Amino acid sequence: DHFDHSHPRMGLSIFILVSFQVLGGLLRPSKKVKSTLRKTWENIHHLLGVTLFCMGVFQLYTGLSMYGERYGKSTSVYYIVLGVLVLLWGSIILGGSLYKLILHIRGGQKEKITEHGSE
Repeated sequence: DHFDHSHPRMGLSIFILVSFQVLGGLLRPSKKVKSTLRKTWENIHHLLGVTLFCMGVFQLYTGLSMYGERYGKSTSVYYIVLGVLVLLWGSIILGGSLYKLILHIRGGQKEKITEHGSE
């Protein structure tokens, strides 16, 4: 049976979760008002995105393993490339998150300064 292994089951799970991610993007609450619903949506969207990234890395790893077993080929170079890509994307994601956090902190400081009339 096709779904006897983790690779096809994970692929189906990724497909379903990506569909929810897209649907969530289409139905997202308004950004103008930071409601509890909007904050919850942002947290779920972020968590689901990171989860999908990790699942994708696992999927690539298991796919390379299956390829090597099936065709008797060395996959060492592919694992190195996969590692470099994961580090690159992980750095971009982490860097973007830190940048957003810094902007958020600086924005909060500006609002406090403006409220007290110190600017």
